[in-house]
Amino acid sequence: MPVKEFYTTENLPHPKDELWKYTNVQKAIPKDLLDHGIRDIDIHVKKGEELTKDLHLEGQDGFEHKIQINIVVEENASLNLTELYSGEGAYFTNTITNITLHKHARIKHVKKQFESSGALHLNNTYIQQDASSSYANLIMNVGGKLCRSTIQNVMQGEHAECKLQGLHLLEGKQHTDTTICVEHQVPNCKSEQFYRSALKDWSTSVFQSKSHVFADAQKTDAKQMSNALLMSKTATMHTKPELEIYADDVECAHGATTGQLDETQLFYMRARGIPEAEAKHMLVKAFIKEITDQWDGVDA
Repeated sequence: MPVKEFYTTENLPHPKDELWKYTNVQKAIPKDLLDHGIRDIDIHVKKGEELTKDLHLEGQDGFEHKIQINIVVEENASLNLTELYSGEGAYFTNTITNITLHKHARIKHVKKQFESSGALHLNNTYIQQDASSSYANLIMNVGGKLCRSTIQNVMQGEHAECKLQGLHLLEGKQHTDTTICVEHQVPNCKSEQFYRSALKDWSTSVFQSKSHVFADAQKTDAKQMSNALLMSKTATMHTKPELEIYADDVECAHGATTGQLDETQLFYMRARGIPEAEAKHMLVKAFIKEITDQWDGVDA
């Protein structure tokens, strides 16, 4: 799969572009950035091997950090990868991730984005899956001024499976954007997308996704779901699911919900002596538990 180019301060997308209409990165980029250079990270898991890898990538005030992660998992091999992003000050984390899974390869991939309140975080992930491979991904967006995660997954081998999940826990004026395209190019593949956002204050979350089913991709199973919990009247959720289907024997569905905390549940908990802030926290934990329970060691 070809490596895409990094964004630069000169070619940052504009909201006039349909895929960027909810997310203005030009307004969010820190001023007078210094180029920290490109950091290349190569992860190659050989045939039949199992590998666990943790990456902690830390941003520095006033710098642009270009990070390119290239991952290859050979036949019958597996990778458990956790990425943690953090830092201090105003900076730009600019990442490209290229992932290739061979036959029967497996990846479990957790990305925790805890950037500083002044940081801009852009990530482009490109995934290529061969037959009977499995890719599971969880993105947690908690920090950052603005975060955009773009995922493009090409399912080119039969019986490949992909599970994309995300948690967005935002406050203040934070903004996060998840944009996805999953290409079902061959028959008998399965993809699931499940994202939940809990939004306080003036924060904003974006979920836009396309499942593209090619004419030859019969027996495709593709699902999308986005749920948002608005914890203030000024929080905003933009949801744009899309199905583009050219095959006729498929199971495809998408759905979205946006709502506030259940006042009846809040009243019930407060009537039993639970303070309001604690009651709201408990309800949010219950809201995200359906995702976190699937991932060992993940607690938001």
